[in-house]
Amino acid sequence: MNIVKKKIELSNQEKFNQIIDILEVISVNINKDINIFIKNWIISTSKYFFSSYPLITNKMSEELKSDFLKEVNYLAENIEPFEDDTIWWHKAQDKQFDYKNFHTLIEEKVRTKFGKLGYILEYFNFILKDKFDSEGFKCSRAGNNDYEFKYIYMIYWSKQIKIGFDHYNDNYKYAKEIIRQ
Repeated sequence: MNIVKKKIELSNQEKFNQIIDILEVISVNINKDINIFIKNWIISTSKYFFSSYPLITNKMSEELKSDFLKEVNYLAENIEPFEDDTIWWHKAQDKQFDYKNFHTLIEEKVRTKFGKLGYILEYFNFILKDKFDSEGFKCSRAGNNDYEFKYIYMIYWSKQIKIGFDHYNDNYKYAKEIIRQ
């Protein structure tokens, strides 16, 4: 018996729909990876401050040290998840996608999330809110006259997140190529 292989050709619309589905999966995975990254960053950065500033930690009572750790763990476990449909091209295909701008948008949102640790570090006297650059945290006035921390040092993404960004960009380019046909 001869088996005949038949090549199935997909229409451009079918190809495009498949790419949109792939982009959705990639964006969901990137969001999950970024959420894990944020949680791990908060914990490791708080440990860095705790071990790097013995003049502060030695003055803290055991109760205050315990409070610090509780606050950090609570933040790491309860920080609002990273989810933003406005940055993903496949969610609103009418907008122009710029890979560099894509990174900038994500980084700005992550810097703000990292900044949440700044409130805890300031409360426990590890950083000063009145200093422009206090160990990577910038404090500025928000609209309601409160202050807001943002992390300003470079973000070193995990390899997995970088690969996710690249996969998203490659599939975006393929989708745009299909649109042009």
